[in-house]
Amino acid sequence: MAKKARVLDFLLQESINSGNFIFDNNKAKEICINYGFSNHFDVTKLDNLNKLSPLMKHLDYALIHLGSGKHKFVKGIDNVYHKFEEVKQIIN
Repeated sequence: MAKKARVLDFLLQESINSGNFIFDNNKAKEICINYGFSNHFDVTKLDNLNKLSPLMKHLDYALIHLGSGKHKFVKGIDNVYHKFEEVKQIIN
C-alpha cells in the first residue's frame, strides 16, 4: 500500500476510534512524518475515487475540506463524488 493510503487509513482509524472525524493540517503533517510521506498538503487532495485509501473505500468514507486548514471524514462516498455518465460518441 502506498504511503499516502497508509496515512489516510491511519487518520480514518484514529477518527473512528476517537469519534472525532475532524482533523487539521498539523495533525496530517504529524502523521505524514511518521509514515515518511513528504507532502502533508497532498495527503488531503483526493480529487477522484482512485485516490481514496482502501479503508475509506471499504467503510464508505470520503474526505471533505472545511476550510482554515481543517478536514473531515464523512460517511457516504457517493454523496461527495459523482460518477459521470457514459458519453456516447456521435459519428457524422
